[in-house]
Amino acid sequence: MAEDKQVIPPQFKGKTGENAEDWLRHFENYCAYRGLEEAKKLALFKVLMTELAGDWLVTLSDDTLGTYDGVKAAFDARYKTPEMTKYKSAREIFTS
Repeated sequence: MAEDKQVIPPQFKGKTGENAEDWLRHFENYCAYRGLEEAKKLALFKVLMTELAGDWLVTLSDDTLGTYDGVKAAFDARYKTPEMTKYKSAREIFTS
């Protein structure tokens, strides 16, 4: 489907400057749109992890890699910006 190529999430590389929260929201919205069950969702997630994120992914335990919820929790722990950091960053922007 040509339209799928326009909405499929891009690869996540794990580089500074990538917004992991936006990427994950787009990924989950796409999976819901496609009606993917957990196994396919997990497989797609793994395929889209490349470069540094792909290197990180292979360090996870088999238990973590076995479920989408496990991988998502690990992704959040590794890539999600802590709330205090977000607040501090916004404060620095507006007080500089």
